Amino acid sequence: MFNVFTSVVRDLKSELSSIKDKIEDSVHDAISGSFEHKKRKADKFKNEAAKKNYIPLEETHIRFSAVKETVSEAKESRIGMAPEQLEKMDEILDEGLSILQDRMRFYEVAEAETWDVAKKIDEHDFILDLPEDVKSKLKRAKKEVKAETKDKSALKKKSSFGFRKFRSKKGGFQKGFQGGFQQGGFQQHAELESLHLLADLTEAAEFEGFRRAAKPSSSTSSGQPSAPKSEPWLRNRLRQHIAFWRTFCTSAFILSILTSGYQLPWSANPPVGPRLFSNYPSAFEYPEYPAVASLVASGAALQVQNRPFIVKAQVLGDFAQAGFVLSTEKCQLQLSHVVKFLGFVIDMLSGVFRLTALQKTKLQDAISSARSSPQRVPAKLLARITGLLASMKLVTGSVSGLFTRYLHRALNTRSSWRSTVSLDAAALSKLSFWTSSLDQFSARPIWRQFSLVLVLQYDAGANGWGGHVVISGQQHFAHGAWAPDEVHGCRSSTWRELQGLHRLLRSVGHLLRGHRVIARGDAQNVFWILDRGGSRLEHLQEICLDIFWLCHSLHIDLTPDWVPRAQNELADYLSKLVDYDDFGLQPAAFSHLLQQLGPFDIDCFASEHNALLPAFFSELWTPRAHAANAFAQPWSGFRCYCFPPPKLIPRVLQHALESCTDIVLVVLDWPGQFWWPLLRSGSGWAPFVRRSVRFPMGPATLRRGSATSFFGHGFPLCDVFALDIPVSGKIFRSVLILFFSSADVFGQHAWSLEDAGLPADDPVLSTLLSELRARASQSRAEGTVSTYSGHWKRFKTFCQARGVPFLPASPLTVALYFTFLLRSAKTPSPILSCSGAIFFHHSIAGLPSPTQHPMVAMARQIARRTLTKGKNQKTEPLLASHIFQLFDTWLLSPGADLVSAMKLAAISLCYAGFFRFSDLMTVQWQEIRFESSHMECFLEKSKTDQFREGRWVLISRVGGERCIVQLVERLIHFGGYASVGPGGLIRNIVSTPVGQRVCSSVPCYSTVNAWFKEAAQLLGLDPDQYATHSGRRGGATRAANVDVPDRLFKEHGGWRSERAKDGYVVTRL
Repeated sequence: MFNVFTSVVRDLKSELSSIKDKIEDSVHDAISGSFEHKKRKADKFKNEAAKKNYIPLEETHIRFSAVKETVSEAKESRIGMAPEQLEKMDEILDEGLSILQDRMRFYEVAEAETWDVAKKIDEHDFILDLPEDVKSKLKRAKKEVKAETKDKSALKKKSSFGFRKFRSKKGGFQKGFQGGFQQGGFQQHAELESLHLLADLTEAAEFEGFRRAAKPSSSTSSGQPSAPKSEPWLRNRLRQHIAFWRTFCTSAFILSILTSGYQLPWSANPPVGPRLFSNYPSAFEYPEYPAVASLVASGAALQVQNRPFIVKAQVLGDFAQAGFVLSTEKCQLQLSHVVKFLGFVIDMLSGVFRLTALQKTKLQDAISSARSSPQRVPAKLLARITGLLASMKLVTGSVSGLFTRYLHRALNTRSSWRSTVSLDAAALSKLSFWTSSLDQFSARPIWRQFSLVLVLQYDAGANGWGGHVVISGQQHFAHGAWAPDEVHGCRSSTWRELQGLHRLLRSVGHLLRGHRVIARGDAQNVFWILDRGGSRLEHLQEICLDIFWLCHSLHIDLTPDWVPRAQNELADYLSKLVDYDDFGLQPAAFSHLLQQLGPFDIDCFASEHNALLPAFFSELWTPRAHAANAFAQPWSGFRCYCFPPPKLIPRVLQHALESCTDIVLVVLDWPGQFWWPLLRSGSGWAPFVRRSVRFPMGPATLRRGSATSFFGHGFPLCDVFALDIPVSGKIFRSVLILFFSSADVFGQHAWSLEDAGLPADDPVLSTLLSELRARASQSRAEGTVSTYSGHWKRFKTFCQARGVPFLPASPLTVALYFTFLLRSAKTPSPILSCSGAIFFHHSIAGLPSPTQHPMVAMARQIARRTLTKGKNQKTEPLLASHIFQLFDTWLLSPGADLVSAMKLAAISLCYAGFFRFSDLMTVQWQEIRFESSHMECFLEKSKTDQFREGRWVLISRVGGERCIVQLVERLIHFGGYASVGPGGLIRNIVSTPVGQRVCSSVPCYSTVNAWFKEAAQLLGLDPDQYATHSGRRGGATRAANVDVPDRLFKEHGGWRSERAKDGYVVTRL
């Protein structure tokens, strides 16, 4: 209607301009005259909305009426104008007045009745010109609206439950929701009069043709029965569920569509049949479809090469017909992946918002102008810079607010907008930031890059801060204490809350890398500071900048959130923790210790305040910590400095044993503690302590921790010892293995002074008892104790799982456990070793061993008789002829090298010295004595040397090219052992471009065993029949065959019994 009205006015103006010289001045007065003296209907309107729209229509109507009177007078007076021109003007004025009257009547009805009545008339009947029976239709509309209002009131009265009418700050729901329980079900009524959902309601409907409408049972609102008419028929499931739709839809128009279909308008008479053409799925695929051809012919649809258009061609035609001229340069009519909108570039290909080049150029020019004279910057120029940065917030995000605070502070010092301001160092630094970093923040992803959301909860107290986060179901805790100048009374609560969040992010930020994080705290001031992008206070603004750069470097998308204190209890608890064991060595004392026992790789028990090494473990996560909870981290590969809380010393030793790493343990001089006997042996330290350093008590040694502990001193008043403990040492492992695996053994009555009738308070007896416990493992070899420890643990687990006692264990329990082992054992070894472990632990506990029971002995015999795999399968011996052939191949041949000499020395020594592999690895090259008739090798330990007495093994010098003594001498000389240092004789060889050289490392068993198999293969023997014992068996066999006295070669091989010796001799028929 307004498009037509605009066209009428345009035609009227053109006609007036063409005859303006021929019309009297009264026409101009009628058009531009004042309305103050005229009485208007709009003054009586009480509906402000209707009045606001009615006033311009009424004024236009008065002007048109005045012009029409003037034109009529011109027609009567015949002033010389052409009759055709006057008739055309009169026709145009009549058309405009008709349109104005129709629209004015709509607002008069809205004023006199209601908006609903006016809309009902406009919805059904108002197009361009109303029919003559407006009054009758007005009455009918009134009755329909009244009936609908009555139905709504009845529904409201029946409702026993209602919703509040919500309305958001920017519109929200206009009418709200009303509903209630009726007939056992919840019924929701919504006043949704919008027709935007019409397409959704009828989207899947299929046109089935026309049907004759049923004759109404009652007369219409006007009292006249309506004649039956043709109505379109829609087939779908909407009408089948009409009862459901009526429960919430109150629009009669929508319900009429659901029940009888949508009234399709026809430009001509409707077709006779249901449909004249088949239903094509796509007009683009079938351009010959007559409907499409007719639209193209009429100009309503246009054929384009690049389709589709965002805007319909018909809409463009309507604009052109209404007289609007569209700027095609500014319109985006075609689909595009990169669009400029509101000064930004929307790049859907890259998925980012970008700043335009013009925006960046404007900002850079303005910043350059400001930096050229920083002491006299025009206020308007600085305001332009801050305004440009604020307008870029869609792309730059919080950076715009964070890095303009100091610019706003400088701008607030202006006296007027025409004055100049001076920029301080902070403001200049932010201008420099935007100059250098604008390109870095000139693009921003449209969609979030982080799908996983992590919740970080934080809090700060008077003496510390704390927080926690859950990642993949695992809870991570962080805690730290304030420095003396940061506690309550020295810093504000806002500073502590903000700094606590910063330190929490520094502690666990590496765990949050690349995630979206919601930081939840119970401080509203911190939430508003982070949400608004900084603070006016400089010390708080600096922390905000630190948080920003930290999150930027870790790619963390941080979102602040506020929660009540009741929902932040765990973080509040962590912030109030007090560590009473946070004392440590003074830096000067630690430097002295570093010179004596250093260097160290990591501090296993420290915090950000008392850490003495760059790498440290903390109890909970803290800034700069390598990891949290030292006992959850592997210590292998480090030389650890440990100053733990005293109660954790046994656990430290156990973890060091499991990690097999050397430690320097700092302990307090507290003889009364339960762990003290573990470190002492009589009046000195335990045998496994290699070195110790003593520090006197006092503040020169220890720096204070919590001021409320240790009688206000902050540290204990006692001496301090630093112990160098090589965990890889034999004594340490033997002591600790028994101590931790057999702790329950020492809880028996046999180890109690009171049960033995001895005074428990005697310090000498208590010390001796502790020493006896520590030395109990030395009653067996280290390897034996280690083997027994594993079997004992598995036996304990078996018993505990079934709820039976393991110490003392009944004979039947042990026999049943042996039967359990028989299921998976391949050899008798597991059963026999377990029997020895059970006997060992019972004997140490002072209890009779169940392994001596006949039932247990029977289980062992079953294992010996049935598990025969590997039994009596001994390796074949190497003979003297074999050794001679190896000399010829590996030493006397042209291709001999250092590797072949090392292999030959290992095999020949096992043959001549009756060596096992363990014996061969014990031989130290610097301890070998070379004599004119022989050489002497010292074996510090041996498998059969239970008391570690050691023995010398002599090998004769036979002379010639195949002499073993001469071979060893050449190996030491050409291998350059002196330059490598003391160690084993048999070592690994490394090949370099220069040549081959000897390493400091010794070969493993599999390497030496492979040498024996390689030798057997070179000799044409079966490699599977030869191993490291082949040399020992060959030497014993040779000695027996040449009638060497049994006593001599028994002593030479270190056998304890004749039976063991004879087992190595191969008898040939």
